[in-house]
Amino acid sequence: RDLLHIRRQQLRLQQDHAPAEQVLMYQKGQIIGQGGCGAVFLGMNVTNGTLIAIKQVLGGKEHDVESLDREIQMLRELRHPHIVQYLGTNRTASSLTVLLEFVPGGSLASLLRKFGAFHECVIQVYLAQILRGLEYLHGFEVVHGDIKPENILVTSTGLIKVTDFGASFKLSSASSSSAQCQFMGTTLYMAPEAVRGRAKSST
Repeated sequence: RDLLHIRRQQLRLQQDHAPAEQVLMYQKGQIIGQGGCGAVFLGMNVTNGTLIAIKQVLGGKEHDVESLDREIQMLRELRHPHIVQYLGTNRTASSLTVLLEFVPGGSLASLLRKFGAFHECVIQVYLAQILRGLEYLHGFEVVHGDIKPENILVTSTGLIKVTDFGASFKLSSASSSSAQCQFMGTTLYMAPEAVRGRAKSST
């Protein structure tokens, strides 16, 4: 317990010294993904040419906007090699946009469709990185809430990035909105107790 407490203190110290959010100038390109609450576009940082991902809800439903807002609040507090990097937000009267690190390799789901079942050594490499990302999140008492192949991205060098924090919540929060988030996610990947409607543990 003492070691866990020290680790959490170290993580919070890293969080306190996270760089301030900067305004990012970007150009939106072609669509690269479509989800239930919006679309993801390829973008370019017009100041340095870096490619980024642009996740956008256009005139969205209240639930969709709340989900993206929740993702923004979580991601702006997190900084880790295995968590997709948050770059900024653009909010207008008709849209809500979050700017994220672009991960060119795509998701584990897309790689499984392209290559079929992974070799055991690849599974070990990927799983170790996913667990390191989850360990970091749990150090902040953050539960992702929707871990599945579609929400695990892979860079061209095999680096894992956990993404899509729309269903995430903090265990330390007792708000009604956080309680509702505990029962979001994808049914086939949810813990049995969550599917049965009981409180979800940090898994």
